[in-house]
Amino acid sequence: MEFFRQLVHLWILSWCCRVESYWHDGRDPQAAFSLFNWSFHFGKHVRGLMTNMTECPPLVIFVLDGSDSVSPNNYRMAKTSLTREIQSLTQTFADTDMGVILFSDVIQDLPLGQREGSQVSDLIRQVQSLRQPRKKTSLAAALKRARESLLENSHSESRAYNGYSRGHIIVLFSDGFPDNWRETLQEAKLALEEDIHIISLSLGDSNHLLLRDISHHVQDHRQAINWTSLAACPARVLNPVPRGSQCRDFLLVVDGSDSVLRHKETVRQYLAYTALRYRFVNNSIGVTVYGTDPDVQASNTRIRLQADKRKLAEAIRLKLRFPTSGGTGTDKAITQSLTMLREDASDRQAALIVITDGPSLDPQATRDAVQRARSSGHEVVIIRVGNAMPDEELNFIIGGE
Repeated sequence: MEFFRQLVHLWILSWCCRVESYWHDGRDPQAAFSLFNWSFHFGKHVRGLMTNMTECPPLVIFVLDGSDSVSPNNYRMAKTSLTREIQSLTQTFADTDMGVILFSDVIQDLPLGQREGSQVSDLIRQVQSLRQPRKKTSLAAALKRARESLLENSHSESRAYNGYSRGHIIVLFSDGFPDNWRETLQEAKLALEEDIHIISLSLGDSNHLLLRDISHHVQDHRQAINWTSLAACPARVLNPVPRGSQCRDFLLVVDGSDSVLRHKETVRQYLAYTALRYRFVNNSIGVTVYGTDPDVQASNTRIRLQADKRKLAEAIRLKLRFPTSGGTGTDKAITQSLTMLREDASDRQAALIVITDGPSLDPQATRDAVQRARSSGHEVVIIRVGNAMPDEELNFIIGGE
């Protein structure tokens, strides 16, 4: 699955930057589009609504309770669980920064930073050497330190995959008995308002009432965190297209039929990430999502070609809508897209990249539309995902026999 995702992105890069190649694959749409894992959603209640953490890569701070209410045995087990989560986090997500805070009446920091290879082993050794203070429980101060550290490091555009900032996660190992409940609740509220996701791993005979009040999710520390269910971020990523690359303008023409709608948020993140990979390149990119008849769709199912890839990614995430007509009117989508290219493209050799998971409503009309586009000087490439479109139809509509 991961190999295919990388190959599709490599293909778009090489072909649109004037190196000939071609690829399609017969996997299901979720596998094909899933640059971000949307099999699970990490939900946060905001005024009755649910939101998901999709800003990547995540910044994670582990907060370890070393107060006197945690027994020495539970503290040792907590450090073992913390080691497990450091290893798991490193294996699950690419480019994750992590740090550790030990708290009692004072705070000890293992600073937030990117760690790979031997640096991960060094961090684990540092965790294992942390001695338990066994004094007061200044949980509010620890949450404040974690919140401030995350926010100081979040707005790193060069490191963010699909936007301007990165995701924030606090993993708290605690029994939930702070010295000051009110300050703890207030500090947790401030963190939640900054879209910081708090996961609590309870220790011993813990106060679940408080932990639930300050957290999105609470579980026993002996249970491993399912990281892919908590953050929709990839295990590995491709580098941005190099600055100065000679890339043509292109329009992503995306199938929005019923079968794709089941994975529309996956597709949305895929498109935003693709746009941002070209942020250092002086070309223009647009997006159109089509259903049965693109001519009668709302205008917000299309984003005009633009050179500012960050604005494009923002529009994809916040404004792009998917049609609900259900069909696969590929021929009409190509025809409409030609009009967009004529109006918007600065590069007369602009390309149409059609991404579809199923048979078109009219294969002959689709073939004719492809030929018209090529006759107008535009390259047309069709990327098939899923198993619904047979090889025979794919070959037919791209001009084969």
